[in-house]
Amino acid sequence: IAISLMPVAAGDALPKALLSFLPEELAKADYRAAMFAVFTNLLAPMFYLAVPILCAVSTASAAFISEKENHTLESLMLTGLPYKTIFSAKVSGCAFLSIIISFLSFIAFLASAAVGDAIMSAPFFFNFDWFITVFLLMPAMSIFCVLFIALLSRRIRTTGESLQLMGYFILVVARCYLMQFCGLFAMNAIVLFILALLLIIADFIMYNLAMKKFTPENMLTPGFFSEKSSTLK
Repeated sequence: IAISLMPVAAGDALPKALLSFLPEELAKADYRAAMFAVFTNLLAPMFYLAVPILCAVSTASAAFISEKENHTLESLMLTGLPYKTIFSAKVSGCAFLSIIISFLSFIAFLASAAVGDAIMSAPFFFNFDWFITVFLLMPAMSIFCVLFIALLSRRIRTTGESLQLMGYFILVVARCYLMQFCGLFAMNAIVLFILALLLIIADFIMYNLAMKKFTPENMLTPGFFSEKSSTLK
């Protein structure tokens, strides 16, 4: 709505350096259509990737840190269930919830952006870059954030501390996308695919590291075993 109501003078055009990141058919497009394409192709992915970060960090904080704060993790880990089963259930549950919410968010964005494309007479925004972002980069990033919280859950004391980490993740994503406007590089399909591949590799490594550390000796509060042993005595 804001772009459609933007006053445009005759002959206004976006900078050529900015248009070089957009599809060729937008080189001679209307100013508003080009501006809307800049938003949907260069800025919207940055905002969209904040969704899985927020969801993944929030759910992982509740699953790992909050249970440790409320002293319910002790009962869970002493039920006799294999530690690997508990860890896998927590990670898969948090990652699944984050991915589902992110997909629903994209569907909402898809509907609104499609209406904007129709109003601005701009080409449909969904391209191969968006395909990699939604189906490769977003799931890999969701799992990475969950595993990062799980890996550091021993050192993080409160839920508030873990929630602060989402700011650092969002800052990294924002810098990558905003550097496009400096002309350093473009977040094209090749760059997005490489980032997704690196995150997938990191997910595999972090999953195995975090699972090895998910033991009562590492996860339970200090002094828990000494208190239990003194009680038994």
